[in-house]
Amino acid sequence: DEEEADAPVFMLEVDAGTGKGFERVYVGADNQLEICVEPGRCYLFRVMATVGLAETGWSHEITLATQATVPARPSAPVACVTGSDTACYAIQVSWFKGKDGGLPVEQYDVQMCQGTAGSSPSSSFKDPDGDEGVLYV
Repeated sequence: DEEEADAPVFMLEVDAGTGKGFERVYVGADNQLEICVEPGRCYLFRVMATVGLAETGWSHEITLATQATVPARPSAPVACVTGSDTACYAIQVSWFKGKDGGLPVEQYDVQMCQGTAGSSPSSSFKDPDGDEGVLYV
């Protein structure tokens, strides 16, 4: 059908800022498209059309910057505490991190309470390196 041969075909490419450059995300006759984007990213879009054997050049690039979201609260690390009745003043503490909530864990805060559960910490240690699985004595 000659009318279909004269219908434009659009190609949409997106550079999602991942280092892969432009990637083709759509080829077709529709001139509207919904795509999913991620928060906190800068996207570049460009489009080209072909009609029969003729094609346009790429359009000017359009930039879309999405707003970053607040990351979720990280899950609590899994603590491994060992001690004994004979070692009244010593314990060993190590842990393995939980889910990061969307951003890397920057540090762990190790607190020790003396007395009943729910009392305020009497000593505290912050690990700025956030090393997982390190044994502290």
